Amino acid sequence: MVKTLFLILNFDYMVYIVPGIVLATVFISSFVSGINIILDRDKGFLIGSLATPAPEGLILTGKVIGSSLIALLQGIIVAMALIPTVPEARLEGLIGVFIASLTSATFFGSLAQLIALRLKNIESFYLITSSLILPFLLLSGAFIPLSILPFEVKVVTYLNPLTYAVDVTRYFMINYVDIGIFLDLLVLVTSSLLSLFLLLKYFKEDRILER
Repeated sequence: MVKTLFLILNFDYMVYIVPGIVLATVFISSFVSGINIILDRDKGFLIGSLATPAPEGLILTGKVIGSSLIALLQGIIVAMALIPTVPEARLEGLIGVFIASLTSATFFGSLAQLIALRLKNIESFYLITSSLILPFLLLSGAFIPLSILPFEVKVVTYLNPLTYAVDVTRYFMINYVDIGIFLDLLVLVTSSLLSLFLLLKYFKEDRILER
């Protein structure tokens, strides 16, 4: 159905989904990174890190930044591999990949670690994240244009930070935008900073209660 619509509009579907594929890579990588917190906690590495003179918030921020940079690198690699296959794609698209990947990876990395801190084992983390990955992807405009979605679904899509990351990448790569570049950037920066703040706040309060 979607491909038929693009044929009617005389627009190549492959061109449309390339930015979505790039951001899907970044999203999945950052969202599963929370498992590292559980592994570090189970093996005692987290307690050892917290025993150092470094501020606790700095340690957690470093973990988020580390996972975000890994996701960013993966996104850039995928983008560089796909851009030559799409004549309409612009090399400047890497700017969009950088901005969207870093901000969205910070948001989803912080969210993943927040979820991980609440859980006791890896199985629970996989159960929750695997249940959320597909809805986040399908409700982001990565593979289906927002314009053809029902109003109710579109409202939910606008609540998803990944939607704005995909829109930024698509704007820089193929000069196509669904929402608006300035609103996209505002939402991405705000959501990433807010998620990191909530993660650090919860972690600090949780540590106080443990004491």
